[in-house]
Amino acid sequence: TNKVELLAHLLESEGLAPGSALMIGDRKHDLIGARSNGVQAVAVGYGFGSREELLGEAPAFHFETLEALHGAFMGNAPGVAQSLR
Repeated sequence: TNKVELLAHLLESEGLAPGSALMIGDRKHDLIGARSNGVQAVAVGYGFGSREELLGEAPAFHFETLEALHGAFMGNAPGVAQSLR
């Protein structure tokens, strides 16, 4: 699936502004799709993509574990939780 087209379709069909959405992805295709649609991207290291693949796409944030991602959303990561909201 082409993530650029898929995300564009989701944004349009759900009436979401790109600035209000967040793409959490484990492959570079997720991050490319987000960037192409003006959506902030978060890379996660507990999926299929390698760290090098993900960081090569310059995500806004990178979390190695689900616990780290959860901590950011729950305010346990200083400075990160505010910028994710």
